[in-house]
Amino acid sequence: MIITKQTQTILLLFTFILLPFKSISQNKEEAFEKAVYILIKAFENNDQQTVNSFINKDFKVVAIFKIGVINRFVFSDSLDLSATDYRNGYRPLHSVNSDHTIQYEQLPEFDCDTERWTKPSGLHCDKGRKDTLFTETVRFFMNYEMKYFKKGDEISDKQFKVFQDIEKNSRRIVLLDDNNDLVFYLSWINKKWYLTIIDRVSSDCSA
Repeated sequence: MIITKQTQTILLLFTFILLPFKSISQNKEEAFEKAVYILIKAFENNDQQTVNSFINKDFKVVAIFKIGVINRFVFSDSLDLSATDYRNGYRPLHSVNSDHTIQYEQLPEFDCDTERWTKPSGLHCDKGRKDTLFTETVRFFMNYEMKYFKKGDEISDKQFKVFQDIEKNSRRIVLLDDNNDLVFYLSWINKKWYLTIIDRVSSDCSA
């Protein structure tokens, strides 16, 4: 096949167009892994300042926890790692060993019959999975529990759409260490990874 100068020019231009996208993608992935490792080390060391530096001021951070049979959620400007109340779902967040490498694979699930996760200790993330735990929890309250919201705290359809957009750009990270676990979400917002969701319900079989 004869490649003309015009074809060479087109191929060269196409390469220059793709390079920035490749660079952006690589930077995004590098930033993701860096954020994960910094965060799990901060949780392990009870480094509250570092953990809270990953919270987006506009979205805040939401803890999903359980009271009875109902999943509930609460937004906070920051996390108090020493708290044992609803701010982090009634359970300590820093009782895990951070010495793990990310395994990109299907995420483990918690089996309430055996009271164990379906995978051994490790750090797990499935980049292809789009999790909807948060918006499902919010939608339930919008449909059935809105009467319990204080005036002015009700969730509008517009706010719910923002939550969906955040969730679409989030990744669920499951850190397992013996019988301890830490499940959280990082969201890509304005070209930076933020800690947006703490999941304290997936391994809670209390109801």
